[in-house]
Amino acid sequence: MLFIDANGIRPSLRLDRKAGFDNDMTKPADPDDPKRMFNMLAQALKLAERTETLAQQNVELARETKELLLEVKDELKDVRDELRDVKEELREVKEDRA
Repeated sequence: MLFIDANGIRPSLRLDRKAGFDNDMTKPADPDDPKRMFNMLAQALKLAERTETLAQQNVELARETKELLLEVKDELKDVRDELRDVKEELREVKEDRA
């Protein structure tokens, strides 16, 4: 919210913050000041929306990454089991030759 103050005295400006105002101006205000503030607010809202979209994409990417890591973990377990079998077969071949 925008607070337009007639006198610009510091205690008054502190009270506007306590009352929940985000910005203040002292009369006579430059007519372009509110326009600049509204433009800044519009840009901030666009950035907030973009940030929210990126955050949602991050969540989805994290979910996909977790699924991929679980698949890799399962595949590594299978490879480890196969290596164990190959080692056992090699031992048996060695014992048969001995």
